[in-house]
Amino acid sequence: MFPYRNGWTTKKVGWFACGNLAERAPNLAAKIQGKPDNNAIATFIKANAEHFSSVGTRVVMGRGIRAADTADSQHVAVVNKEFVKQMFKPGENPIGQHFGWDEKAAGDWEIVGVVENTAY
Repeated sequence: MFPYRNGWTTKKVGWFACGNLAERAPNLAAKIQGKPDNNAIATFIKANAEHFSSVGTRVVMGRGIRAADTADSQHVAVVNKEFVKQMFKPGENPIGQHFGWDEKAAGDWEIVGVVENTAY
């Protein structure tokens, strides 16, 4: 837990990779569409279609980033298992769920895959 935004306390929930994410700060608020705000922060990495295979990270649900995931396509994200554990109820499927940086943008990114936890 660490302080964030006007004295709120946040929790680090894991990371996500996006194939079409513009350059931003490495830690961003994460808000799942239709769920209450849990003051979560996630680290992002910008990835391409070869990213997970090149670093030896296994996709455990859904799919990884594809070459077709570009700045002009639907915004997609692959999250790690820790992100799923912190942001969803046990057994809840994250694939197809949407998230963003705040309530207004909570539908901006669609989760298309989950990868194992790994250190970067």
